[in-house]
Amino acid sequence: MAYDLDSRQLLWMINDPCPRLNVSPFVNQAVDGNLVFWAYVKGARKPRLYLADLKTGRSHAIAPTVAEKIEKETEQRSPLWSTPLTVPAADGHRIFLGTYTHARAVSVETGKLIWEVELPWPPGPASCRPYPYFNQTVFFYSELGRVLAIDSYEGKILWSRDLLGIDAKPDEPLGENVEGPSTSTMIGIGGDRLFFHAGDVVYALDPDTGQTLWKTQVCGSRRTVPYPPVVWDSAVVVVVRDGWADQLKCLDMKTGEVLWTWELGQIAKEVAGEGKPEPTRNQVSSNLLVMDGQLLFCTLDGMLRALGNDREGEHWQIRLRPQSSPYADFAAILYRVDSQVVAFDGATAWWIDLPLTTAPSAGASGE
Repeated sequence: MAYDLDSRQLLWMINDPCPRLNVSPFVNQAVDGNLVFWAYVKGARKPRLYLADLKTGRSHAIAPTVAEKIEKETEQRSPLWSTPLTVPAADGHRIFLGTYTHARAVSVETGKLIWEVELPWPPGPASCRPYPYFNQTVFFYSELGRVLAIDSYEGKILWSRDLLGIDAKPDEPLGENVEGPSTSTMIGIGGDRLFFHAGDVVYALDPDTGQTLWKTQVCGSRRTVPYPPVVWDSAVVVVVRDGWADQLKCLDMKTGEVLWTWELGQIAKEVAGEGKPEPTRNQVSSNLLVMDGQLLFCTLDGMLRALGNDREGEHWQIRLRPQSSPYADFAAILYRVDSQVVAFDGATAWWIDLPLTTAPSAGASGE
């Protein structure tokens, strides 16, 4: 769906083909006036890659040959693995795709394959995901601690790293000491660093060589990493899912030293059939967004929160979902649009003016 930013009215919505939007908050990329997304069509077992015109919403399938290759590769996977769709990244004229065995670049204009590279590591139980185009280099990474850099024009591997050294095969379950395949690693880029959050450790790599510049342990056990690191001034912030509530840890970008830790409090959640609310963990439930010197994020209890870089903790919070909701399950995607932040939960969009002076206004709702 698309909204007019001035009137905040719904312009168009795509229902057929049915977009697959719940894979990742970063699945859908705007490229050359179009939106790239995976979608299901009636009668198809697997999704296809589509382009939608940003002005009209008209969509069409692209790169069918590449999609068929990806489908065959994912069919070889064991049902033990919950395989996410490969997440597209784009640089304006090319779309970058990854699976657990290959990295590819596809032309937006023709839909034809530009280059294809076999990944230089044993197949693992996770799709390799491209990180958006950066300095003529596209970074691919997997959930098992593997990362590599590819020249985005020539398809040449510049360097690759296997940070965790996990020997796992697609048809074998992971050991008890290894996280599941869906979201156990995330990367982010800022300044002259590539930040790689792998469970309990954050690595800083040289994006030109892959050399480890520092690594810092951020929790006591390897936990799911829900969102990518984000660079904030001269620091990097990561979400740590450990214990009764999520923590945000701020690390010095140059040294990896932990500068501060901020922890969400517990929340009460009503249990069906019982009148007494039960305490449960609160979690970060959106991407981290840096805006006007503040760090913005949503939480399960329906709040949009802002931390300041003055180490004084939370600056403000506003409620997006009514407090009467019995379920602590709010999740959204945050975008910056000029001087506003937009929160979208899949059905409703909120526009919030910063600096915060009034209550947020809700935009049109989808079905």
